[in-house]
Amino acid sequence: MPEPINNRSALLGFPKSYAFVIGINHYPHISGDLSSAVNDARALAQVLKHRQGFDHVELILGPKPEEEAEALRQDTEGIQLSFDAGGANLRDLLQRIQDPEQEPRIQPNDCLVFYYAGHGKPGEFDQGPAGYLLPSDTRPSQAMLQNDTLIPMEEVFTALKTLNCHHTLLILDCCFAGKFRYVGQKTRDANWVSNMPLYEERFMRYKRERAWQVLVSAGPHQTAADWVGDRLDQEGRAHSPFAEALIEALEGKAELRERGRNLGDGVLTSQELFIYLWNKVEKLTNDPTIEQTVQYPDLFPMGDHQGGQFIFFDPNNKLNFADRVIRNPYKGLEPYAAADHDLFFGRKEVVNSLLAKVLGAPLVLVTAPSGGGKSSLVRAGLYPALQQTEGWADAPLIELRPGALPRQALADVRHQIDPTQKQLLLLDQYEELFTECQDEDERAGFEQDLIKLWKAARDGQLKIVLTMRSDFEWQLEASAFGQAFWTADNLAGFLFRLPPMGLDELREALVGPAWVEAFDFENDELVDLILSEISYAPGALPLLSFTLSELYRITDKDTRIFTTGQYKEELGGVNGALSRRARAIYDTLPDNQHRATMQKIMLRMVRLNDGSYARRRVFLSSVQPGQDLHEFNFPGEEDQIVHDVLDRLEAAHLIIRGSDRLGQAFIEPVHDSLINYWPLCRQWIEEFGRDNLLLQRQLWQAVLDSTRPQEPVFGYGATAEDKLGADDSLTANFSKLWESNPKLLQVLEQVSAGARDYLFSHKDAILTEALPQIAEADREHFQSFWDDCHAKGEIPDLNSLILSGYSDKILALLLEKGQHWLNEAEAQFIRQSWEKRIADVLDLKRQRDEAIEAERRSARLARANGNAFKAVQLDRRDPTAALRLAEMNYRIYPESEAAAAIFKQLLSDPIQANCLLTIREAGDR
Repeated sequence: MPEPINNRSALLGFPKSYAFVIGINHYPHISGDLSSAVNDARALAQVLKHRQGFDHVELILGPKPEEEAEALRQDTEGIQLSFDAGGANLRDLLQRIQDPEQEPRIQPNDCLVFYYAGHGKPGEFDQGPAGYLLPSDTRPSQAMLQNDTLIPMEEVFTALKTLNCHHTLLILDCCFAGKFRYVGQKTRDANWVSNMPLYEERFMRYKRERAWQVLVSAGPHQTAADWVGDRLDQEGRAHSPFAEALIEALEGKAELRERGRNLGDGVLTSQELFIYLWNKVEKLTNDPTIEQTVQYPDLFPMGDHQGGQFIFFDPNNKLNFADRVIRNPYKGLEPYAAADHDLFFGRKEVVNSLLAKVLGAPLVLVTAPSGGGKSSLVRAGLYPALQQTEGWADAPLIELRPGALPRQALADVRHQIDPTQKQLLLLDQYEELFTECQDEDERAGFEQDLIKLWKAARDGQLKIVLTMRSDFEWQLEASAFGQAFWTADNLAGFLFRLPPMGLDELREALVGPAWVEAFDFENDELVDLILSEISYAPGALPLLSFTLSELYRITDKDTRIFTTGQYKEELGGVNGALSRRARAIYDTLPDNQHRATMQKIMLRMVRLNDGSYARRRVFLSSVQPGQDLHEFNFPGEEDQIVHDVLDRLEAAHLIIRGSDRLGQAFIEPVHDSLINYWPLCRQWIEEFGRDNLLLQRQLWQAVLDSTRPQEPVFGYGATAEDKLGADDSLTANFSKLWESNPKLLQVLEQVSAGARDYLFSHKDAILTEALPQIAEADREHFQSFWDDCHAKGEIPDLNSLILSGYSDKILALLLEKGQHWLNEAEAQFIRQSWEKRIADVLDLKRQRDEAIEAERRSARLARANGNAFKAVQLDRRDPTAALRLAEMNYRIYPESEAAAAIFKQLLSDPIQANCLLTIREAGDR
């Protein structure tokens, strides 16, 4: 047998490699001799010694009487051979290897293989916590658990644990070998990780980390085949299916070759070994011509396994590590691409479900909330899985996003699409058809083109997948394209609602990419800590990926260990990672106006709790039909700036979009941490103040209430009949505005403060424009008041300007030019409230003036009546004087009916009239 090319000790750095190999065919006290166990053990010992380069190999055989010892000794040079496979000798072996004073004196930094081929039994009545190994002198017993001729698997585990070798591999080829899984504690491992290119860094890590693994030929409730059919070794000896595959693997047939590489890497890890054994043994035992249950090997960790891999070598080739591609194993906040499929974890079951749906339908719609991972699922999950399906290996992935010009986007890739061929067409972010395309003709043409393509796909092999935010499902259903295929009875055939990731899936998504790039976590506690901070957050997958991407950036690339200290102290956990990203978005905004708008947006998304803050959902659509009423609707160009900032925040996965069960669209921060642990956001909150946050919420609620129809107001005890006969006039004077609410003045105070700089720098221009529009009688007072306020450095009080008739124009100027937090609807509400306040004040002034005028008129009438009475009395003594008094009284109080009547009465006497005329003429002269 040729010697191995690689020097095991030199390459692995272990002082020595030990192997203890046991094979038992003969059981004289029970009916059940085996045929292949001795041959299996003997061949394996030879391979380990001569092909794998193990330093110390002990072989213990239990042959049948007819098997000649001398024949079995052949080709065992350098192997310690014993033919005593009884219980006493096996227990002595377990005790001896634990004793540092006895040969072979195994040390903790050595590596060890322990192999057993023979009979195995489960616990008593198939209920025991673990299985049993049967020495050759095993005797039957009714009470199996008390049968001291059996060797509990627990006893083997204890011996291996005492040895505490850095790398330990236990191999069991017996019935119920999988019971050993229940012996050692459950330990984190990555056996679910697919085979990965072996970089030198990964090789170094595999040998650096502890590897305590168990390789079994059958599951915990399975029997293991002794031998199958006529398969014999070169000397005509039979092997069990498991041993046959194991020996072939260690001779160099199992090494996996990366695509495009003629040679493998020269290393056979326990993971690669398991993959080979699984495929080989399943094939060997899945033979319908032989009565044999299909057998499935297993590989699992035991004891203190810490992420290493037990390592064998390809005896025929030297080390040939894969070319290293330096990359961050986490995508951050970017979606996964097809080339990232080896980094895409946690969605295996979902991918399988989606694949089945895609293979069964020409069109599949994948929906999920914002940040749910739709695009990544199709690109890095579905498409690679589809390529593994028979006949789809060379199928291309064709992608497009609708954007503002969807028909043009489809036309740009139409030449690549052939519905008669196996292709996957991905229309990603399909909601853009409704959010970005404003041209109805463009949209209609695109949908008609898509309908034709869908019909062609039904008759061909093209698969069409749409990804879309779930809150747009109803819009697609109502669209022309949706009407072509969307019916209530076929939802299950085309609609795939992506479920949120469970905790186990998130764990895979967390740990898997690190394994791919040969990184590891310091301990399980760090993994649990990260999951606890992420698992209940909306948009958990991008949040997890972003956090770990940031952790990768600060991790030492030589040690390749994610540490708790770096995660908590340098990165600041999920909170710190989010803060860094949010600040980066803020700092890269194009100007101060964008930054001020981002501050407004963040403050709107803050919810007040008792003594704390949390993220708040802000709706983007109105409850009232036909109204464009939402909190982020700002006037003028700021409205576009709001959308720009929201798009940036969403692209950075700092906010997510969704819709409630009523179909109302909303946005909200991806995590409370963005509110509570981003220092700049907390600074904004503190500067704005809890009182103002509360005022902002109250104002918006008042705006919403003002848009709802007014219900009639009834007194206490009103009956149903009262309400049926309600008069609309009852509610005519019931206002939902804030004209008499003190909160109006609080808002105006902030609006005025925000326009202070503008008012003071433009005070003369404002005055010049205002004076011509103010009543002439009020101009002097207005100018005096205006100048006095500015001389004192005070903002003019709008209440003091109401009577000037110009306060509403000043308020409009403050709202237009000032820096304030009001959106368009709130500003309109404040204007309406102020106009109502002005109207109320002017109405009160009118009522006051009318009362004063009425009082003045009453006094004049009283005086006129008194003078008329005096004239009547005076007429008896001095008619001429009486007439003159009556005339004067009438002229002064012409509105008095009494004064006019008395004057006319006295003037009716001709003598008095001539006298009055003479007096007037004398007066004229």
